[in-house]
Amino acid sequence: GATTYTDARASYSNYGPRLDIAAPGGDWSSSIYSTLPGSNYGGMYGTSMATPYVSGLAALLWSISPGSTHSQVRNMIQSNADDLGPTGWDQEFGHGRINAWRVLEPFGLEASPEEISFLVDDDSDPRPASWPINITSHDGIFSGRVRKNLVSGLKT
Repeated sequence: GATTYTDARASYSNYGPRLDIAAPGGDWSSSIYSTLPGSNYGGMYGTSMATPYVSGLAALLWSISPGSTHSQVRNMIQSNADDLGPTGWDQEFGHGRINAWRVLEPFGLEASPEEISFLVDDDSDPRPASWPINITSHDGIFSGRVRKNLVSGLKT
């Protein structure tokens, strides 16, 4: 299934007794930034936007736990989902919306990037722009600073 930015079930999303999990899929008011035909970028929404979140999380799990079976990976994703709707499994959200942090936290992964870049769409160019942010940590508290220059025209 797919959720909106408010964690509601997206109007186009499937639901019912065979639904296992939900992931962000966007909607007409808040789409998911994606690649488009013709080497372009833009917003889209749908279950095709939600599916990569789930498969990406499964791939991350297998990369840190390559001996896991598909049933173990499925269980880790489902049991760590953010429960939406009625408590427990339900036909609107399955086991809930995926939560990558809770799935990966038990593995003790540590990441301390020196720089993170966010893609932004300022409508001045069909390609996204990048806003580099410097991240620092002091006693587990992170703070960031956006660089003043905007780097545009990323190459893929």
